Amino acid sequence: MRKHLLAALVIAAVLAWAPPASAQVPAYVLTNSASQTLRFQTLDYARNTWKDQQLGPNATIKFEIRSGHTVGRLRISTEGRGQVEYEVKAGRAYMLVWDAGKGVWDVRFTPYYQLTNESNDTLKFQTLDYARNTWKDQVIYPNQTVTFELRSGSHAGRLRIATTGRGTVDYEVNAGWSYKLKWSNRKGVWDMRTVSKIY
Repeated sequence: MRKHLLAALVIAAVLAWAPPASAQVPAYVLTNSASQTLRFQTLDYARNTWKDQQLGPNATIKFEIRSGHTVGRLRISTEGRGQVEYEVKAGRAYMLVWDAGKGVWDVRFTPYYQLTNESNDTLKFQTLDYARNTWKDQVIYPNQTVTFELRSGSHAGRLRIATTGRGTVDYEVNAGWSYKLKWSNRKGVWDMRTVSKIY
């Protein structure tokens, strides 16, 4: 009786067991803000060796960290000025920039969010970055996705869009999230919806 009970429990446990979902690989995002291709190196602690990389003008790439860590390193050289080296953390977005004050290529942490026009119309709207503290006119084309950086150091900004005869809707937008603009039949206005977390 005990043997049958034990066997039944073992079978139930085996049937109930499911392999854990594969964990998402830690990654960071890097954007080249310059109008020229930049060469740099990355270090993933799994390799423990520096790897040559390059990134085209205004291009963005995602680097996965395969070491099991959530941090890596990145370095970039300036001719005649040596190099700068930084720790980079998974889940963050960084930018390669020219620092006129230092006279070197530099790495900056830049919060950003993404916006998609989920319609067949060209839409006009406005964004507010607290660094500017003024609204800026923007245009997004049908089915286009655009990245907006938050230069204020804040991880939040605002977005508003008008509908003729219906006024405007005004929303907070947060770094690391994606949003979409679409027509709301229920409200009868152009509206913004949160889609997903991107980093």
